[in-house]
Amino acid sequence: LCLFMGCVGKSAQFPLLTWLPNAMEGPTPVSALLHAATMVAAGIFLLARIHPLLSPDALLVIAVVGTITAVWGGYSALFQTDIKKVLAFSTVSQLGLMVAAMGTGQVSAALFHLLTHAFFKAGLFLSAGAVIHAVHTQNMLEMGSLRTKLPVTFWAYTTCAGALAGLPFFSGFLSKEVILGGAFAWAAREATMPGGGLIYLIPVLLLLSSGLTALYMARQWRLVFFGQSHYNASVHPHEADPLMTGPMIALAVLSVGFWFSWNPLPAHEGWFFRLFPVVETETAGWLAPASVVLAGVAGWVGFRMNEPDQSSFRARLSVQYGFLDELYEIAFIKPIRQLSARLYRFDQRRVDGVVDGLGTSTVVVAHIAGWVDRYLVDGIVTGLVWVANRLGRLTRSAQNGRVQSYIATAVMVLLVLLWWLL
Repeated sequence: LCLFMGCVGKSAQFPLLTWLPNAMEGPTPVSALLHAATMVAAGIFLLARIHPLLSPDALLVIAVVGTITAVWGGYSALFQTDIKKVLAFSTVSQLGLMVAAMGTGQVSAALFHLLTHAFFKAGLFLSAGAVIHAVHTQNMLEMGSLRTKLPVTFWAYTTCAGALAGLPFFSGFLSKEVILGGAFAWAAREATMPGGGLIYLIPVLLLLSSGLTALYMARQWRLVFFGQSHYNASVHPHEADPLMTGPMIALAVLSVGFWFSWNPLPAHEGWFFRLFPVVETETAGWLAPASVVLAGVAGWVGFRMNEPDQSSFRARLSVQYGFLDELYEIAFIKPIRQLSARLYRFDQRRVDGVVDGLGTSTVVVAHIAGWVDRYLVDGIVTGLVWVANRLGRLTRSAQNGRVQSYIATAVMVLLVLLWWLL
């Protein structure tokens, strides 16, 4: 589970998912690269590599976290007004779908969806960049009626959005059906255990997240390309040059399903699954029609829905990521700030007081030691030097080379000795 926590942070899983939409400040081509196939995919790849090491209990936790992330990210994208944030939360939701697939034992299916997702999500980000380049805003409420102004971008966007929504004949339909079919088969096996009926919540919620994808993509499609134009009158949208539209067209073409499987329904017959020792799972016959109907109904609702008041609870719940940032503010940031303030005051009043006191004491001791060194130690040394100097002078005066002095000295010494002996 500690290894999985690394995947949670790297691939923006619940509850560490709020950083990914906030990483939208970079250029859109960079977002296309990072959010589609490289940076956030690292956690999924790590999870695939360590999958044989994971216990059944750990896999259940992974499936639950991935399912929550898929639904949370899908609803968070629903009422966003920033075109790139919709795609960012879509990435969060799709990564949750991949993690849930890992938790239900479908490593190859998760990697297959990672592959298909790389093409259509990169195409969506590049198309969004072309739209932003044309109207000079990221706010979808300031767009509209761009399908005639940007025809190439419109068709590339439509193709990639169809793949993301899981419509038939697109790559996203193949990879999502494999994951959902495997999830229902896994739930059927796990439900035989006592109290295992609740396990069906995981595939049902994953199916619901797939419907949410069609819902918010249809809403975005309508706001950007249909309806009345809401961009500034001074803006004259025009199609991007071939250097920008070329990669969009290529990615849109690669989002079509026949590149991965000639048969539009059983993706297991495609070339990708031949790379893995796949154990075939029996997919319920009702799942594909149900997914198509759900995507169609959700897409129709998303295309026809009216924009809610951004101050309403359901809109704020989506726009503010389910109030996760507010929860972090209350549960972590504010207590840490308060603790930091108290530690700062303790440091100023107590620790700094002790340190300042030690510093003052050290200075006083240093002054005393300096006085002792200067006046006692140096005084004794200077006094000894003075005494030695005086004795030397006295001794030297006795050795002056005069015979009279030598005789006088000898007489004096003899007199002293006689006095001492007598």
